[in-house]
Amino acid sequence: MSYEAFHATEFVAVSQDIIWTKFLTEEFVEIIKNACTSVNSWKGNRRQPYFTQDIHFEKELPEWYDILAYKLNEDIFPKACRYWEVENITVQNIFAVRYSLDTQRELKQHHDDSFISGSIKLNDSYTGGELYFPRQKFTNKNIGTGDLLLWPGQITHIHGSTALLTGEKYSVTIWTKNEDLENHR
Repeated sequence: MSYEAFHATEFVAVSQDIIWTKFLTEEFVEIIKNACTSVNSWKGNRRQPYFTQDIHFEKELPEWYDILAYKLNEDIFPKACRYWEVENITVQNIFAVRYSLDTQRELKQHHDDSFISGSIKLNDSYTGGELYFPRQKFTNKNIGTGDLLLWPGQITHIHGSTALLTGEKYSVTIWTKNEDLENHR
């Protein structure tokens, strides 16, 4: 079977310092979502103030981690660096997140431990569960599956997820690091 995994990268500013691009093709979205649901090892660390039910790609889906990290590091992040006028952004972590009515329904407002953060919807067969940015007055409600949002993760872009009302929500979260910053973990 032959298919294209990624769309061409063309960033559009959708809110204050939140950029969007089409990213994963529909076929690749399904492949990634099916890989996550097949692993089905969703875990959350309840000792953390902001935890999610997640699967970490590097440990549990290493082949998909390698494919996504390569595309992000070689194509997406160099373009994002030009947008924000920074250098040396690389993948720190890629993990899938699941919200369901019987596990985790929402996520409180927080900042990420990430220089630049990203999010990709893997499905849209749910209601509620919107990624929202109160300061920027923006949600991902109208962002398509497979599309990529990027934003500064640590200071200016507090965000959360509204309560899931129906269905199950699957998404991918991307955290980055900037090797030039000594104080970054």
